[in-house]
Amino acid sequence: SKKEFMEKQIKNYLTGEWIFFSSKRSQRPRLSKESGRSECPFCPENSDELSNTVYETKNVTVVLNKYPAISAESGGEHEVLIESRAHDDKLAFLSTEHITEVLRAIQVRVAELSRKPAIKYVQVFKNEGPNAGASIYHSHFQILASPVIFPRQRRAARNFEKYFKERGSCYICENITNIVYENERFTAYAPPDSLYWEEIDIVPKSCVYDFRKLENLEYLAESLKIVLNGYYKKNPDFNYNLSFQISPVNAEYRGHLYIQVIPRKVNIAGFEFSTGAFINSTDPAVFAQSFKNFI
Repeated sequence: SKKEFMEKQIKNYLTGEWIFFSSKRSQRPRLSKESGRSECPFCPENSDELSNTVYETKNVTVVLNKYPAISAESGGEHEVLIESRAHDDKLAFLSTEHITEVLRAIQVRVAELSRKPAIKYVQVFKNEGPNAGASIYHSHFQILASPVIFPRQRRAARNFEKYFKERGSCYICENITNIVYENERFTAYAPPDSLYWEEIDIVPKSCVYDFRKLENLEYLAESLKIVLNGYYKKNPDFNYNLSFQISPVNAEYRGHLYIQVIPRKVNIAGFEFSTGAFINSTDPAVFAQSFKNFI
């Protein structure tokens, strides 16, 4: 039935990857910059679209996703965090105080969703620009609470644990290099084992695994703003994904949280889809050195 299809989630037998079937996702609107405020579901004047609000502050609104990838009936939840009331605002160009407010809202929602008994993992991500998969121009994050832990996060958590048992230290703490920016609390660097072209990761200097417990969010906001502005200076037509890599809820294995900034100028293609391996045509060390010119 249609209802069964919408709620269906299965694991690929051969690869172990999860697939969430959602017919609602095919119905979601696709609104470019040219669509304007009158059609935008995230602008406050279109209040009917914001009737399912679950959290709100001065500048930030969090709503249930009308076109969820995973529904409550399936044991999960899919939310949209709207960063600003203004239609044309972009995360990189908000004030540090405003970005801090966004991060606090994310922290509150991650904590709330993590308390639900069925939830095992919460993924926070952002698609900015059409090349990054954004279907609505108005800037926003998505928060997806899942009843399963995905293979990538499970492997990462176990490898963090393995590294600690073998060396007595954290893999990320021991392998930060190619630094492009740092303040008192956070470091932004191009990982030597970057999967993606011109990727920068932002990590707390303290070895924190749980985003719910992360302090000094204003320093993270400053880091995000400076790094994203650098990308825009380098390429005004910058499209990107943000991925918050947080340890699974109540997981046995935990690791240092990190936030990936993934430029989408070069898309993954046949080799990556076929093998799960990645081709990175940019040396992270060379990229980090050149990127400092835009900070």
